[in-house]
Amino acid sequence: MSSTFETILERLAHYINNQETHTTLETALNEAVEKDKLAEDSNADACLLVLLKLARNMVANTFMDQCLAYEGATLVAIEHILRNRSLLHLGLPIIRMGVQTISNIVTANTNARAIVWKEWMFQEKRSEVFCELLTMNDDVVVMSTMVLILNSIKNAPGRCQMMVASEAGLKIVGIILDDLEHLHNDESSENFELGYSILGQLIDCAHFGDLYTSMGAVGASDGEMNARRVILLKVLDSKVHNEKEDRDIPRYIKEAERNLLSGLVRDLSKQAIQAIEQATREDGTIMMDNVTDVYTALDLVLQLTSTLVTREILGPFRECMVELDVMGAVIELLRCCETMEKPGFHYLKRDIVRLMGALCYNDRRMQDRVREAGGIPLILAQCKIDDANPYIREHAVLAIRNLLDDNRENQALISEMEPIQAVQTDDLSRMGLTARLENGKVKLSKSKK
Repeated sequence: MSSTFETILERLAHYINNQETHTTLETALNEAVEKDKLAEDSNADACLLVLLKLARNMVANTFMDQCLAYEGATLVAIEHILRNRSLLHLGLPIIRMGVQTISNIVTANTNARAIVWKEWMFQEKRSEVFCELLTMNDDVVVMSTMVLILNSIKNAPGRCQMMVASEAGLKIVGIILDDLEHLHNDESSENFELGYSILGQLIDCAHFGDLYTSMGAVGASDGEMNARRVILLKVLDSKVHNEKEDRDIPRYIKEAERNLLSGLVRDLSKQAIQAIEQATREDGTIMMDNVTDVYTALDLVLQLTSTLVTREILGPFRECMVELDVMGAVIELLRCCETMEKPGFHYLKRDIVRLMGALCYNDRRMQDRVREAGGIPLILAQCKIDDANPYIREHAVLAIRNLLDDNRENQALISEMEPIQAVQTDDLSRMGLTARLENGKVKLSKSKK
């Protein structure tokens, strides 16, 4: 250990927990940034780790020392260490200790947190270190950094606004979304939960629309899908379905979110139709590069909008979907799905029928729109068992009920329908039954061996 560090540590031992201690500690940490001196000291990293441990312990749960550490620029000195000495060359213990110390200084210090968060979001040099920390291949470092971010924005609408309004904040969000994509098969991971919580705080402050737009390429339309946007939709879907109060639309679904989700159902339905049409050609080649993202996003927004429309019954969200003719788009998609000889896009038909039924509930406009677009026969055709669309028959029956409720035109249309033939399904064959049409009615009999 160098004589300089020995002297510093001796002085710290005499002045623990006062202003001079923090001033001395700041001096020591600033000296640690000077690469040339440290390069000559074989024990530099060990000394630096001792200093960081001392700083971390001094400010732990002690408000006065947190204030002194912030006012004395200890916080900035630690940031300099992490930034100026490349993270790749710092030992993991030092990086971990540095992040924990910053967290201890800021987390419980309301005044410091309010000021420093703004500086982190709008000063590029101070924000870039957090981006580097989040991309490190070390779960402890990533976890500590996420804890710091979460504690900084939790129940703080103003700081959430800063995060979505700054380039640095959006860059951090993008990295977190990438991390969630990487961890999607391990949702029990603590880092997954932390990332989800950070995004949840931002969504709670009605920033889903802002985040969704920002995660697209420059000039990209809302319907242009990528992995980050899909993860955002997954987080929103999870939040909506986990709401304790399920009688109303969540408060964070504002006008921008209503317009966005309604438009996504329409636009993604058109893209799915394009993909299905390509798949049904002779070569079966789908030219769409991001077909998986489109399918996943479409399935998510169909589930989301069905849930929200069911909760709201009559209100602005439904009116938005009526205005954008979402019903017409999903009817065309269901019609296109019926042309596929082999099952594809699992759950899609089920979720379409569910949304159609929800939109038709107590809404004469939607009931009529389905009839005019030729959607009633399509729904009737779903009253069957379909392994690729579990419970589609039950959703179809409910949709028919909503279509016929107090609508004589729809009732008359169905009453005029006549059976054409009895379809012998694979399930009937496996059960040893044969279907036949007799006097306008379908009858089943045991198959002859």
